[in-house]
Amino acid sequence: MPHTSSGSEVLATLLSPSVVDAILERLPRLTSDADAALTNGERWVEAYINEQGAAPAVLGHLDWLLPVWASGAFLPRLMVRRPWLFDSLANAGELPKRRPWEAFRDEILMRTAPLRDAAAVAGTLRNFKTEQIFSIGARDLAGRMDLLDVTWELSSLASACVEAAYRFHRAELVRQFGEPLTAAGSPAGFVVLGMGKLGGWELNFSSDIDLIYLYEEQGQTAGGEAGSTANVDFFSRLAKKITSAIHDVTEDGFVFRVDLRLRPEGNYGPIVNSLVAAESYYANWGQTWERAAMLKARPVAGDIELGDEFLASLTGVIYRRYLDYGTVEDIKLMKQKIDANLSRNVHGAWDVKLGRGGIREIEFVVQTLQLIHAGKQKQLRTRQTLEALSLLDELELIDPEDAVALARAYDFHRRLEHRLQIEHERQTQRLSDEDRAHRRMARLMGYDDEDPDAALARFRQDLGIHRDAVQDVYRRLFEEPEKEISEGVNPRILAVTEGEGNDEERIAALRELGFDDPENALEIMRRLAGARYVRRLDTKGRRYFERIMPLFLSECAASPSPDLALAHLEDFMGRVGGFSAYHSLLAENPATLKLLVRLFGMSPFLSKFFIRHPELLDQLVLSSYAMPVKSAATMRAELEAALSETEPEDEEAQLDILRRFKNTEMLRVAMNDVEGELDLIEVTTQLADLGDVVLRAAIRIARALIERRHGVIPGSQLVVLGMGKFGGREMNYSSDLDLIFIYQGEGESSGERSLGVGQYYAKVVQRLISTLTLATREGVAYPIDTRLRPSGNQGALVTTMAGFENYHHSVAAIWERQALIKARPIVGDEESAVHVTEVLHHAVYERPLTDEQVSEILRVRHRMEKEIDPENDSRYNIKTGRGGIVDIEFLVQILQLRHGGEYHTLRTPNTFAALGELHDLGLLGNDDYQMLRDAFLFLRRLENRMRVLQDSARSNLPKDPGAVERLALSMGYGRGASRGEAGALLLKEFARVRENVREIFLKHFENH
Repeated sequence: MPHTSSGSEVLATLLSPSVVDAILERLPRLTSDADAALTNGERWVEAYINEQGAAPAVLGHLDWLLPVWASGAFLPRLMVRRPWLFDSLANAGELPKRRPWEAFRDEILMRTAPLRDAAAVAGTLRNFKTEQIFSIGARDLAGRMDLLDVTWELSSLASACVEAAYRFHRAELVRQFGEPLTAAGSPAGFVVLGMGKLGGWELNFSSDIDLIYLYEEQGQTAGGEAGSTANVDFFSRLAKKITSAIHDVTEDGFVFRVDLRLRPEGNYGPIVNSLVAAESYYANWGQTWERAAMLKARPVAGDIELGDEFLASLTGVIYRRYLDYGTVEDIKLMKQKIDANLSRNVHGAWDVKLGRGGIREIEFVVQTLQLIHAGKQKQLRTRQTLEALSLLDELELIDPEDAVALARAYDFHRRLEHRLQIEHERQTQRLSDEDRAHRRMARLMGYDDEDPDAALARFRQDLGIHRDAVQDVYRRLFEEPEKEISEGVNPRILAVTEGEGNDEERIAALRELGFDDPENALEIMRRLAGARYVRRLDTKGRRYFERIMPLFLSECAASPSPDLALAHLEDFMGRVGGFSAYHSLLAENPATLKLLVRLFGMSPFLSKFFIRHPELLDQLVLSSYAMPVKSAATMRAELEAALSETEPEDEEAQLDILRRFKNTEMLRVAMNDVEGELDLIEVTTQLADLGDVVLRAAIRIARALIERRHGVIPGSQLVVLGMGKFGGREMNYSSDLDLIFIYQGEGESSGERSLGVGQYYAKVVQRLISTLTLATREGVAYPIDTRLRPSGNQGALVTTMAGFENYHHSVAAIWERQALIKARPIVGDEESAVHVTEVLHHAVYERPLTDEQVSEILRVRHRMEKEIDPENDSRYNIKTGRGGIVDIEFLVQILQLRHGGEYHTLRTPNTFAALGELHDLGLLGNDDYQMLRDAFLFLRRLENRMRVLQDSARSNLPKDPGAVERLALSMGYGRGASRGEAGALLLKEFARVRENVREIFLKHFENH
């Protein structure tokens, strides 16, 4: 008898009985959760009928429609929102197996060509992407496309969208500034290189797209409505606009996440490079991993011929006929980094991409063999992994059985990766170990045995076969036998760790290794070797301990502060020394050990965190650390998943989870910051997103408690504004959450102990503050500052919307109006957020700024400099001191207040964004803008790095020369210089920057 459910009963009222019977007969072979699939179908049919006025003719299309219903949440949700997507496929006739990339390009260009508004282009790109993702996903699930077809179309879709964004924004910039010209007077070309999976035609359903922007040569534009500008400025604007058009999240979502870190010099390099500069970089400074990345480079938009010529010019750099020793060592190091970052089974999940036996290992095998052989074997110069594997086999450069095993595993893993991502449109590669997840994936992967247990068994068997096969090939090709402890270690290190020589000799060795207090260092080494936990280790644990101690001391000696590193190491070992698992982890992952000791010698903040929470070392370094940037949605999902494992009434457990999550995520950001994986904007944005996620979760916890006690007040709303650095998305590691609380609505709560709306939300807010600030065993989540509310500490904690609006229209001082520039709605429904934003903009920008008010703001700035942590000849404050961060912020905010009424784009709470808008609008000259921009990035990066290294919220540069040196080294100063020179270079740069900032500040307000 066919399966029945409430979903099928509803469908029976909407579709004919024969159609329903066909659906019920086929669904169980497609999914382990037929009820959920039926519910998806029911919602779509109802939406279709509401939109079209008639039931859809589905009978001839069940072969692809039912797999969509069974695929999870993402595609069915698209169908409900856009019921006509069904017709777009159903009316297409025979579903194509693979569309040529030109079809994607021509269609999106036809749609965007008539448009004259950037927002309209952005919306069109996002809607086009949604339609095509649905088409590709449906055909893939129906078995109409193989892996190469899917990745080809996804890559074609991305390339077409980038091309459309390029054409629109180049035309707009040409209208403003004229055509950029070469020295010969011809239009200068511009090309977008696709890297990684995009370049290799191997894109996933939820991949980032890695891009590099290049332009032909330096020069000047011909001139347009806004005058003329340098080519580099023209193309930098173009690159930013393309990135924004594709990457930014709007009400229609985003097109693709854009990653620009593969450009020359990564995050520290310019967003766009000339061909000459890029060629010089790769020829003279490009590293082996960058050569490996260039294996997949492909022109995807702009002047394709120019891109091909550029890549041809790099042939000798990418494909070397003879490998030098350095390249071999680099390949070994790349392999070690992959091993150190391979994801283990974290929380019962295996990573299809990063896990052992996964996609990353296959790609490393292929790309390494290409680097080694493609210099002489030109046939190997292909961008696609499977084609490269076939060519390696054909050229007898890999065992035929290995080539087949890797190709089959790659196909299986990539299809599995697609199913995981299409289920919820998330950038995930993690496959849970739960039976339910495996049953669902088995069906989605096409295991359609009538017996669900048989399908599950076959899926697991194949998964195991492919993982084992990849691991076997990877190990045989690259893994080396375990080295003896002494191999490659400085003899002076062994003299200390193995007890050779007398004390004078060992102290002399430690002094030569760079320890300032070698006597104390020797005493620490003695304590480590003789610790009780070491004596109690079993034979295996003792062997690991003896293996890692020379490595530890070697890394301490190489760290920015050997004495500090060794002191922190002793504290760390005191926490974990009795656990062999930590010793084995560090012994088997030298990259992890090196990172840990480097942090021990640089950052008390990170060191203390690891010492307090050693259990996070495995999870963080091997998994989360490999993800420098997480979206707010990813963080929110992870926190919600952790909170869902507690009972709703177990508030203590929820508070601990909240704090642990915040600390772990902040540590992830800080580590990637110190390692140079994040630029300043990424750091501050990640910290702000983390604050948003934790705040929203804390409000849900607090509100749930109040609702249990006092019920709810229907129709009421709490709005929370973020202020200051939180509101401006400019947070650092020690930022408070500056908050204002506003409520709307009337009435009393529904519980037995009912409260009026004002009392009710006052209790919610009080509980929220307690939720975030109460110290538990995991510490405090965030300090809260509410002093920016109407009337400050004397005012009510929670105010009505009308009261808030009235106060800022009739009572507020100019400094309060200035503070509202940073206000950002964080909690509240969309309607309330729009309303409060209108109130804020009216209060801040739609009244003229008088000279008296400017003078008052400058008076406040002067008081801050003289009264808040005043400077002297040996004491410098990077925030409130002369030429500090506040100079830049006040200058920008005064200009926002002065011009924001006329220019709505200035109404941003983010200082960096406002600087860019002031420049684009001509309110800041190019020289002043570049100086202030660079100064702001320098000072904020310095401020953040001081927070990480000093474990302090103070903004004063450290007095201790050693601390200044560590700070300078962490900022990248003194590479190749002798010890002690980095700090002097940093102080010289700081002095130059602050004088430039103060000069610009005084110039703008010389009449005040």
